[in-house]
Amino acid sequence: MRLSAIPQSVNVDSLEHQPRRNLHTLRPTSRGKIISQDPRLAQVLDTIDRVARSTCTVLVTGESGTGKELVVAALHDASTRRNAPLITINCGAIPNELVESELFGHAKGAFTGAQGSRRGLVAAAEGGTLFLDEVGELPLAVQVKLLRLLQQREYTPLGETRATKCDVRIVAATNRDLEAEVKAGRFREDLYYRLNVIHVELPALRERVGDLGLLARHFCRVFAERSGRDDLRGLSDEAVAAIEAYPWPGNVRALENAIERGTLLARGPYVEAEDVFGRVARSLQKRTPPPMEAEASTAEVANAAATPSPIDVHRELRALLPLNGSPAPQTQFLPAVNPPPLVEAAIAPAAAAPIFNAPVPASPSPAGAIASDNTAAGAVRRGSDPRFPRVLPESGMDLFNAIDSYQNNLIRQALTRTAGNRNRAAQLLGLNRTTLVEMIRRRGL
Repeated sequence: MRLSAIPQSVNVDSLEHQPRRNLHTLRPTSRGKIISQDPRLAQVLDTIDRVARSTCTVLVTGESGTGKELVVAALHDASTRRNAPLITINCGAIPNELVESELFGHAKGAFTGAQGSRRGLVAAAEGGTLFLDEVGELPLAVQVKLLRLLQQREYTPLGETRATKCDVRIVAATNRDLEAEVKAGRFREDLYYRLNVIHVELPALRERVGDLGLLARHFCRVFAERSGRDDLRGLSDEAVAAIEAYPWPGNVRALENAIERGTLLARGPYVEAEDVFGRVARSLQKRTPPPMEAEASTAEVANAAATPSPIDVHRELRALLPLNGSPAPQTQFLPAVNPPPLVEAAIAPAAAAPIFNAPVPASPSPAGAIASDNTAAGAVRRGSDPRFPRVLPESGMDLFNAIDSYQNNLIRQALTRTAGNRNRAAQLLGLNRTTLVEMIRRRGL
């Protein structure tokens, strides 16, 4: 979960397209640099500095990939514990039956296979900071022991009868809504209040529009240097514009992976949008424009058929995201390709391609609906969902709400079709099961 975890020894001056003065390093940390010009992140770091020397518990929240681990590293580095260990444990990556042993250790013979005693991560972090990543995944039985650790500054290893005192600062992070988890009975209310002494919320990358080009250019420099691509001069203007138009559901981690891909595949001298977005960008550039709405003028249709400009690429990249409505058969203009891993959580499979250019399937139309008919030019006249008109209204629209609405619609249909089986639903949507489960939880579906 990184804002931009980049080794500090990398020389980023090798590319001439974007000079070094464009870099905005808010804070170097022991685990990478925090690069941003967003005032909200500057405020986060100001809060961190003010509480760093205390022993209070800090809760860091935000979407996956927003940089929670770097913020925790900044907190640790600014504290008096900076020379002691910073120990990280991902609570969601450890089986429930092993979490207690990992955290608190165990005595010899405490359970089958415990052939010797072992100290836990709390002991390993003595004098330093223990970072509980994805703390919302902890089972309730372990939450009780963590609460005691926070209250009494002591714990009991598994299989032991004597409590052990400790001097550890606890910092927790999660991408879950812990208040909702408390109401659902999955997280202890008293533990939530103990963890939430200082709350730091990290904004999603899509909310940090001014940082997109900054981070993209920074990653391009770093990966070009790392891979020996001395022939590259940086990102093209079209690539930067397309990156700034994309909502990046995977946040900085997804952006970093995309730029690494683009840097490796670019033919040079610049990294293009196609290099960053792969097959998605190629399908945008090669397909013919879809028929326009009946109300669109002849001039608008002619403009749509012209060679895509950088602005066209941005709009089309957004158009590949699911939008509100019902799924339709495969459209005639979008090739049936699997979405690249980069946009796994945001782009539905080709079978559920965007419907806003697809003909309406033959079915009885409700009263007042606009009937489909073939025009003399061969275009298909279709009704338009007022929540997502095919021609942008003069008053504008909320793009992200439209995206969320359509994604929610597809998730509900997949769950209904599979009778609630999340494994099969994830397969239908082209997602990992864990990604789907997190989307369902976050959206309250």
